[in-house]
Amino acid sequence: MIYLPHVVRQFWRKIRKQPEGCWVWTGSLNDGYGRFSPRRGTRVYAHVFSYELVYGPVPDGHVVDHLCRTRACVRPDHLEAVTGYVNTIRGAGPTAKNARKTHCKNGHEFTEENTLWKGDRRNCRTCKKAKQTALKKKVNDSKRKDKPTLSRLQKDRDNGMTWTAIGIKYGVSDTAARKWGKQMGVG
Repeated sequence: MIYLPHVVRQFWRKIRKQPEGCWVWTGSLNDGYGRFSPRRGTRVYAHVFSYELVYGPVPDGHVVDHLCRTRACVRPDHLEAVTGYVNTIRGAGPTAKNARKTHCKNGHEFTEENTLWKGDRRNCRTCKKAKQTALKKKVNDSKRKDKPTLSRLQKDRDNGMTWTAIGIKYGVSDTAARKWGKQMGVG
């Protein structure tokens, strides 16, 4: 997009050069990002306007990322067009922090063999296996008791017990406990 010289001058008058190198936008901000009106009735992000003045249009499927991590910065060499994914991963939010993790909370490395993916979430196979083994041991260690009465099963469910907890209490799997509930009409 080609802008008239007075619009470009108007844009560059709204920056303050910082000693650390950033060119901070002094005009209006939206969530920390500069906003600029090159024409009546249009608003654009100041950093995108700056990028396009120097480098040309932002490629399709890309966004302009601040390499300096300063949202109000419009210095062209502090800006880069990247995919939304790269922009998110470079950030400081929870998605970026989790993506940079190399080990689970118990210290097991996220390798191809040790990682279970459920959508875009990853889980540790070693931890899942340990949890399943511990649950089986808990069920096997508790003595198998007779099937509970309808009133006892209903009371356990009313008290917020899960089918897993009921299964452990009676020495059976959660599947068996759930089956009892279905047979007795307990939800």
